[in-house]
Amino acid sequence: MSLNVLYRGSGIPVAWKIVKASQKHPWKPLWQDLLRRLSGVVPESVRVWVLADRGLYACWLYEEIVALGWHPLLRINSQGYYQVRSGETLADWQPLEQVVRVGESFSQPVRCFRQNPLDCTLLARWDEDYKDPWLLLSDASPQSASAAFYGFRSWTEAAYRDLKSDGFNWQRTRLTHPHRAECLWLAMSVALLWLITEGACREDSQKPSTSPRTDSDSTGLAAATLRPRTLSCWRLGCISFVVRLFQGLPLSWGRHRTSPYPGASLAFDTS
Repeated sequence: MSLNVLYRGSGIPVAWKIVKASQKHPWKPLWQDLLRRLSGVVPESVRVWVLADRGLYACWLYEEIVALGWHPLLRINSQGYYQVRSGETLADWQPLEQVVRVGESFSQPVRCFRQNPLDCTLLARWDEDYKDPWLLLSDASPQSASAAFYGFRSWTEAAYRDLKSDGFNWQRTRLTHPHRAECLWLAMSVALLWLITEGACREDSQKPSTSPRTDSDSTGLAAATLRPRTLSCWRLGCISFVVRLFQGLPLSWGRHRTSPYPGASLAFDTS
């Protein structure tokens, strides 16, 4: 279990918990502990979006994120019902599976779920060639949130790739003690931050076609996109370090660059 700050097409683990796979553990207190460890760490001036896949949605998780002053953007399954809210008036219950069709989007204040109802903003989007729509719940207003933001959650999958098969090969570890494994994750997380930061500096020094740009989505909000990368920032960082070592140059620590994305994004998922 890890929480990752998204950066340059990947994610930097900032809090994690490792448990034995052969033993059952209650998930709620573990996630609550991870989230509360970051309380007060992020400046209040930074707007944080917390992205999570539909397998993690829970009402208590939504409320925990809001209590931290962050904005949840949690994906849910299409089972269940919702009511569109207009002021103090609620419309009839409608099935979530009928919110959008292919090529459509939706963004309205709603009351979601008949059991354990939640007053929130429902964001939905179903692009062509996708098997299922994105159904997302947030506390942000429809004018300040966009379902397109959820596209950044794929970066946390890239982070696991950098930590595993394409990077540090974490999947081959022989550690069996959770605490020792967590210590190794600390070393990997610092190394990942170092490499991606260095790779980002190399990317910025290349031609503009590989640098981030900001476009506007259908809501008129600034939505960040990336021109195609030929190499990830992790790979660029590795190459830069190897070249410096062969040339007898000191290793550098790059600088983080403020992104054009809509606030900071904190994504978490299970691994």
